[in-house]
Amino acid sequence: LREIIAEQWPKAKDGSEQDAHELLTRFLEQLNDEKITDLLKITVCSEIRFPGLGNVNQFSTEQPESTLCLTIPVVPEVSLEQCLHDYTEVKELDELMFCEETKTREKATRKLHIVGAPECLIIQLARFHDISSKVSTFVRYKMKLELHCKEKVEHYQLNAVVNHLGHKMTTGHYTAYCNVGEGNDRFWHLFNDNVVTKVDAT
Repeated sequence: LREIIAEQWPKAKDGSEQDAHELLTRFLEQLNDEKITDLLKITVCSEIRFPGLGNVNQFSTEQPESTLCLTIPVVPEVSLEQCLHDYTEVKELDELMFCEETKTREKATRKLHIVGAPECLIIQLARFHDISSKVSTFVRYKMKLELHCKEKVEHYQLNAVVNHLGHKMTTGHYTAYCNVGEGNDRFWHLFNDNVVTKVDAT
């Protein structure tokens, strides 16, 4: 597997640990499989409004963008549900945006809408401000997650968690908790390099 990825990503050749999200992205690019893309694709639309115009209906909607992994920021003292809620909250933009109504740049707000949910959801917590500053906030999560998409709610069951141990983007160690098996023989395991340990779900 490493050799296949290394064909397009040379730094994976030396056996050193690489960023887990980047590795996943490269792996999915190499697969280039439409069925997998359809399984993982999540679509987000950005809505820009100009509250200073006094017309709440004056807004523009950017082209929907699709990705195979939803990257969301971490906010202080939170749960995963709160991170998702903050991700889709209305936010004031620091920069002025061009308004078709006035033909000038105006103060604006942006709200993200999840308009297409995947069958299998991958979420990445954005834990780095920069290459040497990691967000160490503890994020709580449950075994089940509700994702609000358009006017319906999608339900997901947790199957795996990837952990980064360390304080910098360029260093550290990765471990993973995965729910492995079938039926009554499905259990959680901790994967730490070549050591695999059965663990309690709690």
